[in-house]
Amino acid sequence: MKIRTPLSTLFSSRVVRNYSEGWRNTRAIDARFSTRTLKSYAVPSASATLAIAAAEGDAPTEILLYDEIGYWGVTDKDFALALAQAGNGPVKLRINSPGGDVFHGYAIYNMLVAHPAPVSVMIDGLAASAASFIAMAGNTVTMAETSMLMIHNAWGIVVGDRNDMLETAAVMEKVDGQLSAIYSARCGKPQSDMSGMMDAETWFTANEAKTAGLCDEVLPLADKSTAGNATRVKIEARIPTMARAAAAAASLPAYDPDGDGDNDAEEALGMINAAAVLLSEAIESLTGVADEDAGETGTEEDMPVIPGTSASAEGAVSASGGEPSTADVAIRARRLRLAEAEAA
Repeated sequence: MKIRTPLSTLFSSRVVRNYSEGWRNTRAIDARFSTRTLKSYAVPSASATLAIAAAEGDAPTEILLYDEIGYWGVTDKDFALALAQAGNGPVKLRINSPGGDVFHGYAIYNMLVAHPAPVSVMIDGLAASAASFIAMAGNTVTMAETSMLMIHNAWGIVVGDRNDMLETAAVMEKVDGQLSAIYSARCGKPQSDMSGMMDAETWFTANEAKTAGLCDEVLPLADKSTAGNATRVKIEARIPTMARAAAAAASLPAYDPDGDGDNDAEEALGMINAAAVLLSEAIESLTGVADEDAGETGTEEDMPVIPGTSASAEGAVSASGGEPSTADVAIRARRLRLAEAEAA
């Protein structure tokens, strides 16, 4: 049979007794967070979700801090074990946390500062309260453009008489001083400025945090068209090779198996070039990249002659020697673009 020893016999300090018995055992979110936003964000009865992604090669070990900090989520012990698994190599800490226990946060912050290899911090969603000063332990701090960072004074609960209240207030004042010193060391602003921001409970967007000096880089919103462009460039890189082959073969001896008086070799090579251009068009459609030539009507200058075709008296070009169709004009304009790319 286990007998629970009263905390009053273990701890003589009123502050420690309140911290150990009241704050530690508090399960209600309303008692853990002073801010409505954080109360809404925090998950009731949250379980620890600290995750570790093993490093490959020279890549850093990733640790995901996606939970409350302290007894209701990721404890200092949890984090120490995760960091031990990373060994002495570089670490990338990804954060999305409403914060939590300041002393657990202190321990995690100090572990990161003492880590022998570089630590990079990436704020994926929210770094509030204790999570915000843990982020300051990074050699570099990066924020997603849609993430936020919040700093405020230490907050807690006290049960007891006026002496308990005063003693706890004095300790919390020291805690606030330590926190403002951490932020000040990071951004280079006076500690009094950071204390004022903490008093006001300041929420920073990523760009505001960078302006304030609390983060080094803002990761911009992803441009989805970039993926399409990359695919297009990768495939189109092969198209100029076809154009070079056609140009080199244009000097072949006359070949006229059908006896119509045309050089069928040049005509065939012209069709190959046109096919290459149409392939480029297909790539644009598949990757969602805007057609740069949409709406073009073409001019004499932007319609190079495809081998096997002839120019009309007015300078217009078509395979039959007459007025060019809209498709002819578009194909020739695109051939010009490919030729310019090849020349570059």
